[in-house]
Amino acid sequence: MVLKTRDDYLKVISKMRPNIYKFGELIKDVTTHPATKRVVESHALNYDASHDQVLEKIYTTNSSLTGEKI
Repeated sequence: MVLKTRDDYLKVISKMRPNIYKFGELIKDVTTHPATKRVVESHALNYDASHDQVLEKIYTTNSSLTGEKI
């Protein structure tokens, strides 16, 4: 299992079509809408951290089943 990257996360989340409304307006893309963009970006930082040499020990672990980094 390969750890997802920021780009992987953003690609998947942009394809999702959640039923989210803000002030009566349907949010079509949570990665670009001003009401949700910052939340998505803050989650993307976790994916960045899992690939950072300094932070990877905090954000990842090894699976007890497969031994792979998760």
